[in-house]
Amino acid sequence: MKNLNILLRKKKFDLLLDVRSVDEWNQGHNVHAVYIQLDLLQKIFPKKFPNKEIKVLIYCRTGNRACQTVEKLNSLGYKMFTIHLKII
Repeated sequence: MKNLNILLRKKKFDLLLDVRSVDEWNQGHNVHAVYIQLDLLQKIFPKKFPNKEIKVLIYCRTGNRACQTVEKLNSLGYKMFTIHLKII
């Protein structure tokens, strides 16, 4: 997670979004991350982050959930995100 901290310090992103399972989150996560369960993303994300220009760095363990998150956020009108893969 060292690389994530570097990106955050450089202010490349407004939000670090963790979309791993709750068990993975509980095993450890970046202190700056926001956790939103994937199946609740479309309901919760717009309420917490109404600015559609927000720059989001999405991470998960393998990239699968991050890709699903991109699709869901796209459908809500969000466009500015990057995926960080293989966070353990």
